[in-house]
Amino acid sequence: MVVAIALGALGGVATVVFLRLLDAVKDLLWTRLPQALGVESTAWFFIVPVVLVGAVILGLARHQFGEYPVTIEQAIADHKRDGEFDYHHLWQAGLISVISLGFGAALGPEAALTTIIGGICSWVARVIDANTTEKADLSFIGISGALGGLFGTAGAAVLVLDPQSTDGEDARSGRLWRVIPGIAAAVAGLYIYKLLGSSDHYFDLGLPAYAFAASDLLWAVPVAVVSAVAALAFLYLEQGLDRLFAPIAHRAVVVSLIGGLGLAALGSWNSLMLFSGHEGVDTLVTDYGTDSTRMLLMLAVGKLAIAALMLSSMWKGGRFFPLMFVGAAIGLALSQVMPGANEVTALAAGMTAVVGVLIRRPLVAVAFMILFFPPPAWPVVIVAGILGAVVGTHLTPGLEAKAASGGATAA
Repeated sequence: MVVAIALGALGGVATVVFLRLLDAVKDLLWTRLPQALGVESTAWFFIVPVVLVGAVILGLARHQFGEYPVTIEQAIADHKRDGEFDYHHLWQAGLISVISLGFGAALGPEAALTTIIGGICSWVARVIDANTTEKADLSFIGISGALGGLFGTAGAAVLVLDPQSTDGEDARSGRLWRVIPGIAAAVAGLYIYKLLGSSDHYFDLGLPAYAFAASDLLWAVPVAVVSAVAALAFLYLEQGLDRLFAPIAHRAVVVSLIGGLGLAALGSWNSLMLFSGHEGVDTLVTDYGTDSTRMLLMLAVGKLAIAALMLSSMWKGGRFFPLMFVGAAIGLALSQVMPGANEVTALAAGMTAVVGVLIRRPLVAVAFMILFFPPPAWPVVIVAGILGAVVGTHLTPGLEAKAASGGATAA
């Protein structure tokens, strides 16, 4: 537990450093630059050139330094094969991730942090000559600390359980015990972020007061089902785009530019299409009741499409943040047309359902999401997590081959 807290704190520090560097780049590009030019950062004639310049820089960096960081799925597959995460390309992974996310990629930082912190911890394990089991545990603990600080919840520790396993298999094998030091690490990472970060929470929903009513479960079900179907559509869209880009995958600049054109177009339509979506969720919560149902659904579809395009065109980042935005937008949209609905239940049902589809494990999805919401909303989180995991498990047969080789699973 002492080692877990120490490594969790290390993961928290690394998360703060990465996010502060990312914030500095975003401030330079999206605040200082438009101010110097005397234009609005949301103007299309500013967004288009900035995003396209970023696409070219990203493509050149990928061509020069390689495809780092690899996806979280590939990192996990490599870890299974080699017993450790790649720690030989940490600066390349950090640089390319900052370029991608800083220039507005509609993706989250969680994938980059997972591979970077995993690499650091694997290096530590190599230095202290840890055995195979200890190497896996050290990486797990460090990543738990990073994700705890990033998501602002100790429940993030469960995300690093083997995505190809099941809740039952983990319980029978004893792997669930690894969550205990992982939670300690996540708490340490969270407190380090609170101490050193630029805010109390990187992902803070700012929810209003909420009291549970049994009727909330009734209309939470259709919200969860619609959100789960949206996440399913995302996975299939990403797979289709991967196949489309396969013949030109070696042309790094061209592929990045195609993704940049899509990002510039949708970002010019609505600036919420830019960046990961965690701040966008805050905006949706703050503006609840002012956006029409139609606009909220359009935002959900737009974010879903651009996140899939970003990943397939090799912009670097993770799925969790943008898909959580999609679930939030769908939930809030449906809550405006369903009698007796409220925003807290809408957010809990929509966001948890999409996470359930991505993870495809109900206990893990619930454990991750439950601390985002107040205790009265936990029954909704449980129902939505189960529904999302069921959809993700039983309605993605076409994705199974990809998942088995390190494809679309968790982040």
